[in-house]
Amino acid sequence: MKFAGLVLVPCLAIASKLRAGRATCDAWSCSEGYVPKLGVKALEGASNEECCLATCKLHDCSDGFVANSSYDSNTGASDAECCDKTCSAALEDGSFMCGTNEKVGQPDKAGASAEECCEATCAAYDCTGDWSPHPSKMNSTGSSDEECCVPLCMKVACDSGYILDQTKLEEGGTKDDCCVKSCELFTCDAQHGFGIPPQKRSQQAERSEDCCERQCRSHVCSDGWTKDHTHDEAFDPSDEMCCLMQCQSFQCPAGWISNPAKKGMIGNTAEICCLPPCDSHNCSAQANTVVKDGAHGRTDEACCEKTCAAHSCSKGLVAVEVRAQSVPGDDATCCEVKGCEEMRKLTKLKSGESCNALAKEDCGSHFGSFVNSKKRAVFARCDFDRSLGLCRLSSNESDCVDH
Repeated sequence: MKFAGLVLVPCLAIASKLRAGRATCDAWSCSEGYVPKLGVKALEGASNEECCLATCKLHDCSDGFVANSSYDSNTGASDAECCDKTCSAALEDGSFMCGTNEKVGQPDKAGASAEECCEATCAAYDCTGDWSPHPSKMNSTGSSDEECCVPLCMKVACDSGYILDQTKLEEGGTKDDCCVKSCELFTCDAQHGFGIPPQKRSQQAERSEDCCERQCRSHVCSDGWTKDHTHDEAFDPSDEMCCLMQCQSFQCPAGWISNPAKKGMIGNTAEICCLPPCDSHNCSAQANTVVKDGAHGRTDEACCEKTCAAHSCSKGLVAVEVRAQSVPGDDATCCEVKGCEEMRKLTKLKSGESCNALAKEDCGSHFGSFVNSKKRAVFARCDFDRSLGLCRLSSNESDCVDH
């Protein structure tokens, strides 16, 4: 025993000396994510490795596992000690199975059972009201109209320039599904007279040709029409729409005639463009005047003419009384040479008769009327030619009015 005691005393002394030369862990502060080892006061050291144990806060979970903050203060360095298995990993290793119309809603969520991991899909949800099932979301998780459905197209508000596709109003869809281009998105060749009619701006269109129509600015007026630039923006171009009618194109009423003086004037009424028949014109303002036969106009000058009663015959001529109301009032109509009345007291040869057929005693009591070489109607008496013993028409013509 002694021997043994003698041997022990020197060993303890050596150990004491060693301790006196090194720091102990009770003086070391562990870094964040570490905790002191058990019996730290009896441990020598001056580092995390010597004095501390790593906690789960320092551990990076592997694929298929997810960190859990409640484990942060636990000592450990493995997935089993520091992490929870994800729902997707648990599903893959057969820990559970989701039911019909269910699926793992959050694959990276911690969980290991159907209760923890499985959520209903949109295939199990019945859309309400003006909503329709969204075809691309049937396998997505959700339990509301907003998550699983799309509004019926009739409820979709299209962007500017787009309109609802009228063939899809009762279908569900997004703007891309329900809305189509309208003419508002297209422009026309205005320089060449094309534009979009107001009633077409909200119509469906695929290209500008579906929308653009000719306007009056490109219309060339026909003869008898002149351009009306106040209608340049009008559509359905025609002479009637784009131009102003000139009188030469106006159709006068029956019995009226076009007024030559108004041919190039803008007008589309009979009062402006036409002359009425003079039948209704009153010529009574002037004595011995009558309405011209077949004349048209609105003035005495155009419609009225003097009768023979208002005419003064030229020198050497006398008025024919029976022609007092005849027209026109001129020498040719109203006047004749003197002596015609005396000749009219004779017997006028009938058509086809001639002086030659008359007996001597009857010759001097007849006269004939004929058109002479000057194309004037004249009278000539029947005279008996003694040298020939024949009744003949006298060569002395009288310029008389045959009435």
